[in-house]
Amino acid sequence: MEQKIKEGVHREEAIQQAIRQMGDPILLGKQLHKVHKPKMEWGLIGIYNH
Repeated sequence: MEQKIKEGVHREEAIQQAIRQMGDPILLGKQLHKVHKPKMEWGLIGIYNH
């Protein structure tokens, strides 16, 4: 976005271009979920249940 603004593109259009460049939001979300999937500490659940 910042590069597009430096090139003279209006801010709103630069935002839209940056969003389009990221790709499909559903696919992106699935890929991010795979990489940043939270790991459950199962031992902590046992502590809370007692």
